[in-house]
Amino acid sequence: MANISEEYIRKCNSWFDGKIHFPCNSLRIWGTIYPNGDVPLCPNKDIILGNINACKLSDIWKSEKSKNIRKKYYSCNGCWNPCSRRMEIELVSIAKNKIPKYFLKSYQQLFEL
Repeated sequence: MANISEEYIRKCNSWFDGKIHFPCNSLRIWGTIYPNGDVPLCPNKDIILGNINACKLSDIWKSEKSKNIRKKYYSCNGCWNPCSRRMEIELVSIAKNKIPKYFLKSYQQLFEL
């Protein structure tokens, strides 16, 4: 089995070549707050969910507006976020032999490459 670095590089190259698509889990795992208090959907999108100077971060994150926007962009394949992609590849490489594949359906392409 290839080590995680080789596997990560191979999958990254496949993504750049347009051969694979992953859901965006950064929208569920990571958050950003800009110096002015804006909370963007993602640093790569010009979509602001709210501002912490106007309301609490938890209220912004849990709002129906934010939930709907995250749901809409879940299938976004517009970037290769090195923080979350490496974690996803590592977790799937561990989990694929222990968890039924239908639980990891959105990561199907990780199993196939």
